[in-house]
Amino acid sequence: MSLRLRSRPAVGSNATLRPSTERRFAKRARRRRLLSLRPLLIVVAMAGLVALAGWVVLGSALLAVHTVTVRGEHRLGVGDIRKAALVPAGKPLALLDTGAILRRVETLPQVKTATVERAWPSSVRITVVERTPVAVAQRPGKPLALIDSTGVLFADVATAPVGLPVLSLATPGAGDPATVAALAVAAALPAKVRSTVSLISAPTPASVTLTMVGGLSVVWGDASNSARKAQALAALLKTVSSPPVVLDSRGHPLPTKRPTVLDVSDPNVVTSR
Repeated sequence: MSLRLRSRPAVGSNATLRPSTERRFAKRARRRRLLSLRPLLIVVAMAGLVALAGWVVLGSALLAVHTVTVRGEHRLGVGDIRKAALVPAGKPLALLDTGAILRRVETLPQVKTATVERAWPSSVRITVVERTPVAVAQRPGKPLALIDSTGVLFADVATAPVGLPVLSLATPGAGDPATVAALAVAAALPAKVRSTVSLISAPTPASVTLTMVGGLSVVWGDASNSARKAQALAALLKTVSSPPVVLDSRGHPLPTKRPTVLDVSDPNVVTSR
C-alpha cells in the first residue's frame, strides 16, 4: 500500500498572502469610492435641506400670517386700520407684499405716515402716525373738518374742538394759497393768543383777518413778518385788556372806549380804532 503525502505551503508563500492582500485592496477601493461620492452626498443633503426650508417658508402654515397688530392709533380704530390694510390671512410672510399693504393704509385721510413690518414667525405689525389738527376748516355746504399743518383735511367734526381756531376759506386744502397763509398765521401765534382766536378769515392770501373771542377784529394782511406781527398783537392785547385810567377835572374816571379793530399788517406801525 502506498501513501500520498500532501505538502504544506511554505511560510510566507504567495498563496498565504493573497487573500489578506486582496481584502486590503478591496477595503481601500471601497473607501476611495465613498470618498469620491462624498461631494455628491453633501450636495444631495444640502438640496434636501434647501427644499425643506423653502417649503417651510413658502408653502407651510408655520410662517404664515396669523395675527395683525396695530400701533399708534388715536382717533382711528384698530378695526378701521385692519380693514384698510387687507392683510391676507394665512399667506406666507415671505410672499407678503408689505408695500401694497402700506399704500392701502396710507389712503386713510387720518394717517400721515405708516410702516408695515413682518413680525416672524406669524404676525404683521402696522404702525401709524396720525395727523395732528391745528385748526378747523369751514367748507361751504359741508361739515367742519379738522386740518393739519400741511393743509390736509382729514376728519369731519360737528363742532370745533376747544383751543382750535376755525378757518374761513373759499377752497380749503393742501396747496391752496389762502389756506397756506392762514395756517402760517395760526402757527406764528403764541399759544396763549391762539387760544383766544375764534376765527381766521382769509378770502385771499393777502387779506388774513383774525376774530378774537369777544368780537375784537385783527387786520393781519399777508403771512409775511408773522412772527413780528404776533409779538405786536400780544402787546396790543395786553393794552386793550388793561387800558389806562383817564380822570376828569374832578378826578373821576372817564369812560374808556375799547377799540374794536387792531391793525398789525405793518408791524412797524400798529394801530387800533
